[in-house]
Amino acid sequence: MNIWNQLDQIGKCGKPCPSGGFYCAPYVGPDYESSEPRVMFVGLDHGERRSFNAIERRNSVIDWWEKHPFKDHYQGCIWVAAELLRTCCRLYCQGGCVKVSDPNSDCALRRFSQTNAVRCVGNVQSNMTFRNQSMVRECVRLVFEDIRLLRPQVIVLQGRNRQTGHLQESFLAEARKQRGSCDNSLDFAGAAVTDLRLDHQQIIVASLRHPSHGWLKRDWDKVILPVLGEINRRLG
Repeated sequence: MNIWNQLDQIGKCGKPCPSGGFYCAPYVGPDYESSEPRVMFVGLDHGERRSFNAIERRNSVIDWWEKHPFKDHYQGCIWVAAELLRTCCRLYCQGGCVKVSDPNSDCALRRFSQTNAVRCVGNVQSNMTFRNQSMVRECVRLVFEDIRLLRPQVIVLQGRNRQTGHLQESFLAEARKQRGSCDNSLDFAGAAVTDLRLDHQQIIVASLRHPSHGWLKRDWDKVILPVLGEINRRLG
């Protein structure tokens, strides 16, 4: 069974979802498994008015960002992944992914994975507003199924405050429920880095503000770059 079929099988909770019926599988770049380090982003929800299985999600993400400039969320993924993977995408891909025009480029978009704390959204979901804060605590357990399958070395949580459902609190609480151990936590102004040991796997977890509403550029120099420096130090 390939990774795409496994993602589709593990990703649904099997009960009616109060937030609606549009399910979205995680995005996994085609070069994710061979990347070093393996980087997984955990966002909020997908904000789409349709469902995606794993292959559909992979193809739709790549196809869309090859044709359009990155918006805040995926720009945040690209900037952070590019630093961790040591690619030049933050500088070269301001207008969207350049892989089509430069096939030899080392593409960060194809090398990370991105899942969401809440898998399903309703008909009234807005692409600009996260409305499923109350669902984060219940749904985040599914993220740990992704983790066990995809085995990331670095996880980047995209959300820290009430508007984003206190994602980092729910994630770390669920990690402990899943018999994971969290230690060596280091706090920054608006961010944190923690070591997570889960099923004999060592993972570095970074908690950042969601990159929307200008937070990516406001936090980049004073918050995000120091966090990435600490991650690289821990990776060795």
